[in-house]
Amino acid sequence: MKRVLLILTIFSGSVFAQATRVGSDIVGAPGSKPRASMDARINRLDTNGDGMINRAEAAGYPKLAKAFNRIDANKDEQLSRDELLAFRDKAKAVRAAKKGTTAPAN
Repeated sequence: MKRVLLILTIFSGSVFAQATRVGSDIVGAPGSKPRASMDARINRLDTNGDGMINRAEAAGYPKLAKAFNRIDANKDEQLSRDELLAFRDKAKAVRAAKKGTTAPAN
């Protein structure tokens, strides 16, 4: 479980410093700290612009690189947006189950 939470940190904490401009790729409630949308975070990871995160791109994020095989559901050595979102949603559900609540809808 700790590993799952660490992976989610990649998508929230590591990109937060870059999420300072106003626009459609910044989300959050008024008065809260701005954070990059999932699409913006994926786009930052996708350095070659092919729409997928390969091992070389993930290597720059040790926690993501460590969990790469668990996220890569179809074992094609690339992480798609759908695989990343599915992993995130599964992690949310696991956290909610441990708390005895239901995972919030997106």
